[in-house]
Order: sequence, then C-alpha cells, then structure tokens
Amino acid sequence: MNSKYEIIIYWSKEDNCFLAEVPELAGCMADGKSYAEALENVQVVINEWIETAQSLGRPVPEPKGKVDVCLISNLLLLFYHLHRNIYFTKKKEKLRNTVVLARKLN
Repeated sequence: MNSKYEIIIYWSKEDNCFLAEVPELAGCMADGKSYAEALENVQVVINEWIETAQSLGRPVPEPKGKVDVCLISNLLLLFYHLHRNIYFTKKKEKLRNTVVLARKLN
C-alpha cells in the first residue's frame, strides 16, 4: 500500500457518494459510500495505477508527500471530540461556545 500520495476526499452530491482523487497520479480516483470506504478504495486503486504504469513502462511520479492521511484522520478525530465536548459542556452549563472553548484551551 502506497499512502504517501496526496488524497483529496469529498462528498459528491451528483454521484451520491464520497470521491477520492489522487492529483499526482493522472486519472487516479475511487469512490465509496463512506469517507473510510472511499479512502480504502483509493489506496487499492493507487497500487493498481502504479502496477499498470510499471507494466507499460511508463514513469511513476514520486509522491510529493504534502499530506499525511493518518495525521489528517487524527486531526479530524481530535476536532470531533473537541466539538462534542464543547457542545455538551455548553448545553450543561448554558455557556457560549467561545467561553467553553477558552476554558478548554487554558
């Protein structure tokens, strides 16, 4: 599995699924019913893209390494938990978001 390529994942209303694109590998993309499924599918497609290019004697671009998918996943998880914590603290103590956030960051 080669996950060092930049992967852009977004919801496509037109296709009614998540799309995952790999800008560094022309035409390399996949879809999925969930964010995680799109990510899993695109990692398979990346490997197939590389294998096909090599079998045809075409160059395979070196990953630029702009984005670390694990780092992004961890940041999203962190923001989710922070948002959830702020929401429930705000609801319980009847405070504004900025007050709760200021308390959490101190």
